[in-house]
Amino acid sequence: MRIYVKEGEEVLQKFPSVYLKNDITVTVIFPQGYTQESGGYASVYVIGHQKVNKEQIKKSFHGQNGAQNALIAAVALSGYEETAALANFITKELLPYFEMNYGADPNPQKRVIAASGGEAAQVLEMLESHGGYFKTAALLMQDNMAMPHVKNLSAGVRIWAAGRAGNMARLQFVLEDAGLKYPDDFAFKIFSTVKDELLWGELNFSYLFNKESVTPLKSTVFYKGAGRASLADLTPLSVWLDIKTKAGYKINYVPRELRIAPPFFVWDAAAAELTPLYGAEQGNIKISASVPFGKDIATTAKITK
Repeated sequence: MRIYVKEGEEVLQKFPSVYLKNDITVTVIFPQGYTQESGGYASVYVIGHQKVNKEQIKKSFHGQNGAQNALIAAVALSGYEETAALANFITKELLPYFEMNYGADPNPQKRVIAASGGEAAQVLEMLESHGGYFKTAALLMQDNMAMPHVKNLSAGVRIWAAGRAGNMARLQFVLEDAGLKYPDDFAFKIFSTVKDELLWGELNFSYLFNKESVTPLKSTVFYKGAGRASLADLTPLSVWLDIKTKAGYKINYVPRELRIAPPFFVWDAAAAELTPLYGAEQGNIKISASVPFGKDIATTAKITK
């Protein structure tokens, strides 16, 4: 392994592994005022196939989202296929090295594993099978990606995710079906940007590192896209809940069921979309939903010609 030292970071090239056969590069980014002797640092492990943008990681993670005092390991991988190999590399090789050489806190609640794309789904499978190592995860879900195969996530897990509405809706249902409760066990933010360099800024490490209850809620409102749908082209409306909590978090939620009167819309919860029915009439439509962690909420949408 070759180590390159720069101000505020180290680059570990050809990090050795018996589980991953191809080249591994780990960029270690230190928080301000870091000293190895202090120890007890929270750590964030950013996993990805592609080379990570170090400057964007620094800006996003050591910015205003709660990871200012954390050690960051940006891990660029290539050529592996099995989730088990990735899990063994992280838990048996990377974590011990970090805790021995950089003073990273061994408490699973103080380790965050962050990933985007295909690795995000693998991370969730790792949480199910290696729950003793990680209790927190930050995930960026790419468009139309496969959902993870999880059935029963261990107690004490906390997950923050970000992605487009359809990805977040499907992930929400997977996590709820695996036994997690929204928003105390997991929460997410829906975004519309396609600029990759902006996406890490949607992650909230304050939520992950602080285990206080997220409820009660301060406010809950419907987001309805443009707020109106046209009979001419049956354009769907993107719909979800915008939520502010008294703990200061801004999160989103997709109701599984909506009550619609008159019933001129079809609700596709997995896509978070309302589509006007063929033959619907123009006018105001009342929409309401039951929220399992808050009060029922209602709004109106308009169907135009």
